[in-house]
Amino acid sequence: MSNVSMDMLLSMSRGASKQQREATTQRELVAQLKDSGALSSEAVEDAMSAVDRKHYAHTAAVMAPGDDAPSPYLHSSTAIGQCATISAPHAHAQMLQELEQFLTPNATGAPLHVLDVGSGSGYLTACIAHMLAAKSDAGSADGAASSSAASVVVALEHSAVLLEQSQANMTQDPHTHPLVEGQEATVKLRFIHGSALDASLAWWPASEPRFDLIHCGAAFAALPEHLLPLLRVGGRMLVPVASTGLPAASSSSPVVATATAAPGSVQGQAGPAQQLLLVELLERDAEGNQRYKASIVHSCSLAPMKDTAPAADVDSLTHVHAEVASLRAEVQRITDEVTAWQAAFKAQHERKPSAGEMMADAHVGALLKRSAPLKKRLAGLEKLAARDRTLTAAAKQQTA
Repeated sequence: MSNVSMDMLLSMSRGASKQQREATTQRELVAQLKDSGALSSEAVEDAMSAVDRKHYAHTAAVMAPGDDAPSPYLHSSTAIGQCATISAPHAHAQMLQELEQFLTPNATGAPLHVLDVGSGSGYLTACIAHMLAAKSDAGSADGAASSSAASVVVALEHSAVLLEQSQANMTQDPHTHPLVEGQEATVKLRFIHGSALDASLAWWPASEPRFDLIHCGAAFAALPEHLLPLLRVGGRMLVPVASTGLPAASSSSPVVATATAAPGSVQGQAGPAQQLLLVELLERDAEGNQRYKASIVHSCSLAPMKDTAPAADVDSLTHVHAEVASLRAEVQRITDEVTAWQAAFKAQHERKPSAGEMMADAHVGALLKRSAPLKKRLAGLEKLAARDRTLTAAAKQQTA
């Protein structure tokens, strides 16, 4: 077969067993992430195997009557209400691998304090807590100094509805239930309602401990320097920032560009929309003046940070349109990868690959199998979004 269309290949992939093309359990999902190369860390693999997405990817609030709930194990972001989504599994894997190096207790055994900004469903918060507990236990087993005080992971969410739901998610998850109930000796969870855009930081009083690590799950227009007082000296913050809002280098705040071409780059644009920054607080004097270092980790594309929850009368399908855009981007990313592989094959063999050769390739075969459920989900949401646009247009015409 000299010419194989993407649709034909996707059709072939649907002929495989469901277990092969779509994960039905968390462990199958994690195995697919490993096979695709998105997951390589044993610690992150352990955390994502333990924390099951089925407890966090709740979609009832965003589904049309009569629709079937999507699988929680799809390789895409999924709407969870309040105009928010739970990130795609590969995005969680990538971020947890970035965070891993900073989740090891220090030599003194002092407890760590971690802040998860924009915690949403609570999935990443739960994984962070699992990794921190595992590393604390490992340190104790190795004879490292230990403290009677527990490390703390704080979930910060601007939507009271999502914050309550995330706490319920972790309570019903057998693995994280002891953390929520305070039964785990090494790690505690706290849930805070507040906005990271509130420069007053009223939601975290000065009397509270400073953080060793801050993770921001949504993008800021510029580096949020108002969050730096939350860090202890030596503490770090991973934060997505719009490329147009990157800080300028100065003697007091050096900016180090380290790796701008890495997984997560935005394709099809003149330049990356955002950069993930690693910010380290170097020093703070008695007057509160601070010096920090900001390093570019890689390009990324995340939703903007919000400071208020959506009003009750906001169109309940806004997030559906957002998920449609996200799914289209993911399907396009897979298509681009497969197309690039086809081009490389043709350059090497001077012919186009057959369908069998493409399906036999571990990476390309996995991509094609992953595309099938994503396209099915996308088709359903596109119908729902189209119906919403029609109804909205009709309503505007009546009021005109």
